[in-house]
Amino acid sequence: FDQLYDICSTSLRFVGPLFRCETSKAYVDALKEDPPQNFKYKILKSYEDHESACIIYQFSKPGTMMIMMQMFEITDGKISGILLLFDTKNLT
Repeated sequence: FDQLYDICSTSLRFVGPLFRCETSKAYVDALKEDPPQNFKYKILKSYEDHESACIIYQFSKPGTMMIMMQMFEITDGKISGILLLFDTKNLT
């Protein structure tokens, strides 16, 4: 996960339905603490331009499957913002 520091701004802002953070360190620490495991994904649609990228994908792991969307904001060539959207009812 430490390689994420190379592509993320130190002031990375992550917003998701279950977690939010204001620094790349907090984001990387959260991934290290609870790393994604036993999952698969299939990209359904993606786009990019000079300031952003968006990926819509089908995410699955044992017991659940859902559509997720991640939008990445780019500033000075690094990821400065991540917005993650999905329906949390599939996790209950």
